[in-house]
Parts: sequence; C-alpha cells; structure tokens
Amino acid sequence: MKNKIELIRSELAASLATVDFAAASRLAEAVSETADRSGKIYCAAAGRMLFVAQSFVMRLNQMGIPANCCSDTYVPPIVPQDMILAVSSSGTTRGVVDFASRAASGPGAAVWMIGCNPRSPLAGIAEGIVLFRPAGSTRALDAAGKTDAVPSVQPMSSLNEQTVFLLLDAVVLALMEKRHITGGDMDARHFNVE
Repeated sequence: MKNKIELIRSELAASLATVDFAAASRLAEAVSETADRSGKIYCAAAGRMLFVAQSFVMRLNQMGIPANCCSDTYVPPIVPQDMILAVSSSGTTRGVVDFASRAASGPGAAVWMIGCNPRSPLAGIAEGIVLFRPAGSTRALDAAGKTDAVPSVQPMSSLNEQTVFLLLDAVVLALMEKRHITGGDMDARHFNVE
C-alpha cells in the first residue's frame, strides 16, 4: 500500500507542475472581486469532479463568500455580477458546457474554466482559463491525441480530480490571505451540530 501511495504522490506532483499558476492566481483574484461586488460563485462539474467542486463551494461559504454548485437542491438566481466556475478536464462535458453557455449568454455572468483542453467548447465560452495537462487516462482527450498527457496508472480521471482538488485548495489559501480570513473565522461558519 505504501508503494501505491508513493506512486500516486509522484503522479500528483508531476500533474501539479503543469498547472498554469499565473492563471490560478487570476482565478483567486476573480473570485475575490466577485465577492467584493456582492456576487455569488456557481460551480459546474460532473462525476467525481463535482465532488471536488462541492468541496470548493463549502470552503467559499466558510469564508463568507456565497457559493453553490449548479446541481444543488436550491440554487439562487444568477445575475450579471456572479461568476461561474466550470470544471471539466475535456471541456466538452455537455451539462457543464450548456450551463456555462446559458449563464454567460442569459444573465451575463463571468465564466471561468479549469481543465485541460484550450480548444474545447468550454474554453470558447470562458473569459478566464486555468489549464493543466491531463492524466493519460482521460478518455476524450487521450483518444483524440490532442494533449501531451501526464502518465498515470490510476483509473480514468482520478489524477485530474486530485489535481483540481489541490489547485482549488491553493486558491482557498490565496483568498484567505488576500481577504484576511483565518481558519478560526471559517470554523465559526462551520455546521455546528455534528
């Protein structure tokens, strides 16, 4: 088991090294600016990437930044000062692309993308993109031969999901620093009946 953990850690280090860190910093700034204008953050994702997005939404709310996943039971109306964060390795996930497209063209909310494919439909909608190289097992991208993939023995898109999880945790740390928010501040907004 220890060898497997070491292998995952090695793959994750290689994947994280491909992240566009300048774009990730701009994403943190865009989230902060959205909060400053009383906007909300909406995350769109599917599959296991949705769990990653839900984790980010939880941390945003704990920082006092209103956030939802578009798949939540109740989602407030989107208005122009809001921001959509669409997460899709391929940039072609139909529900994610459709949601981002409707949010941009209807209410006029800003759209950001985290993914691997700068030539995707989602990238064509987004005004900001944080790119990283995909895991070699990302079906849609690997099959098309469009990317220089990070080799991975993990199934399907596990490495991509791990990469985005840690990337968004780094965004959280940047937001905490920028907005002078402590872990104690966030703990005070944590669910109190557990």
